[in-house]
Amino acid sequence: MLQNQGGCERLVQPHPYSILSAIPEGAKYCDFGTYVVDLENQTIEQILEKFHPKYQKAVTHSEKNGAVVKIGKECLNDFFMIYKCTMERAGLHLDEFSYFQSLYDYLGENRISCGVVYDQDEPISGIFVIHTLYGAFLTHAGTRGDSKLYGAAKLLNLEMMRNLKEKGVKKYDFVGVRLKNNNPALEGIFRFKKGFGGDLKEGYLWKIDILPLKAKAYDLMVKLKSGNDKLSDIIDQVNT
Repeated sequence: MLQNQGGCERLVQPHPYSILSAIPEGAKYCDFGTYVVDLENQTIEQILEKFHPKYQKAVTHSEKNGAVVKIGKECLNDFFMIYKCTMERAGLHLDEFSYFQSLYDYLGENRISCGVVYDQDEPISGIFVIHTLYGAFLTHAGTRGDSKLYGAAKLLNLEMMRNLKEKGVKKYDFVGVRLKNNNPALEGIFRFKKGFGGDLKEGYLWKIDILPLKAKAYDLMVKLKSGNDKLSDIIDQVNT
């Protein structure tokens, strides 16, 4: 249908928290997954029991050593500062502050939750979550600086789960892990998310050229304008 209408040249990779269960013929794809914690059918104590033993110790350590977790729009500036430091340190794309502010403006605090954990008054870890009653999606996160609270990020996620569970949210999605990759940094992300004891949901990310000639012409124009190849996505990175 799209080929006949001629109004679409390419279906691009979805955001990494959209995991697909099938691949159309002719599409480029990669294996992808996400870890999901069931909030609806477990108590917060049962959820904690499924954390990796090191994560459980880290949570206890942070609680005993004065970690303070705050959740709400008032944390947005501190969250963004942490997130910005993390993205710049990793050399990754940075979503501007206006992006997060606009999500709060449009969706409100019933659909957006921002959390930060503090070592005394110093913000050291932050997360940004989009949610409905169906589920919560941890779309952005970051850490900043050295702290004696080595388990701060684990405690922050646990308290966010507690907060969302009290609101009736049914699941907590850590939003995407790459499967079958050999990148040590990405493997570290995989292990970090796995440690929270969620179930691994496996699927695919895919994209397809509907009108290949027009799509290639577009890629060529982007290359000529920018002087570089088009920005690669996860699928390109896995298949090169």
